[in-house]
Amino acid sequence: MSVLSPFVQEQVDNHLKQFHDYDQAVTCVAGWHYLLKEMPQYQPFTRHFEWFPRVECNGQEKTPDFTALLIRGGILGEIKASLPRDDSAFDSELRQIAAYTEVTKLPTHDGSWSEPTHIDVVLLVQDACADEVAQRVIDRCSDPSHWFKPQKRPIVMAYFFTQEYGNTRFVMRRVQLQGNGEFGRMQTNPEGEDLYYYLCEKKGSIRLRPEAWADTKAKYMIMNDAPPPIFCGTFLWQYIIRYAMSAKGYRPDLMRSSVYFPVEISAAEISNRIRNDVLYNNALSIRLIRNGLQFLCEADLADVAVPDSDTVTVRLQPGIGAKSGVRGAAGEPVDVARELAIRHAKAAFAKKGRARRSAPGTTANLVLPLDL
Repeated sequence: MSVLSPFVQEQVDNHLKQFHDYDQAVTCVAGWHYLLKEMPQYQPFTRHFEWFPRVECNGQEKTPDFTALLIRGGILGEIKASLPRDDSAFDSELRQIAAYTEVTKLPTHDGSWSEPTHIDVVLLVQDACADEVAQRVIDRCSDPSHWFKPQKRPIVMAYFFTQEYGNTRFVMRRVQLQGNGEFGRMQTNPEGEDLYYYLCEKKGSIRLRPEAWADTKAKYMIMNDAPPPIFCGTFLWQYIIRYAMSAKGYRPDLMRSSVYFPVEISAAEISNRIRNDVLYNNALSIRLIRNGLQFLCEADLADVAVPDSDTVTVRLQPGIGAKSGVRGAAGEPVDVARELAIRHAKAAFAKKGRARRSAPGTTANLVLPLDL
């Protein structure tokens, strides 16, 4: 693999960090879904898990990353890769958590609302900064002059991947600092083994196999937080464009990177593909699809025109081919993300010094309906 210039490498690193941070957050939601809905020790206590929740607080609608309505109590989860070091910016983020601590009702399976005895607000952050974040939250709770005084303290947890005997594990742990929030009991039996027992009393951790919920993650793919453009572009390339190329008989792994091929796919195909085969009716909004298309356009892989308010027309130029160390459009999403990030960064670098070069070859129209 060729050495990238410092400017290009920095841009690639930024794109891939955004991709990985978002992908890990989706993994986290999928992990909680698996934990509460499929693991035998917790599934009996779970009434409903909501992947795309909307809750109300003081007359305003809020969108946490997940909620779970339990037989006894409930859980409201918010995932952040990290929080700002600046105190003012940190407090601004903390206001979102403060609002969540005032939520009293959670969604049920039929779209109605239920008011549990208590709601545990869980703030999940990456392991590298979890202890620091927890201490800052505790300090604000303990400072008489600070405004953050929740009736029930949020539970700061860390999440990370690790290797155990050659196998990947996704780990979540409650930060073990005095003053950090604690889980309520999921059952009336004081000797029962629930989240309080494992994470608070025993000071343990949750260690899960990501492959156990691979199908669940593949079903939902996204979460309430809007994915970054690199994630949207990768999604479109991997699950829409690659599918269209395959349906037309193209072999992306055999294509030369300097040759562009036309891809034709109808609006109905796009809509059905997203609704039925990819996101199972949890379609990306048109705004997010536009972000993905814009990313591909900026990477010189598409030219976007908007002829009217009802459609988005894309003249695709799929030129990702077989390169050393890159599996291209036929590879895993992370491989596609890296290749797209490199192309985007190189295009940005080229635009700094010279006019944008037109791509060779024939192009075709890809039409996306606004009403997905």
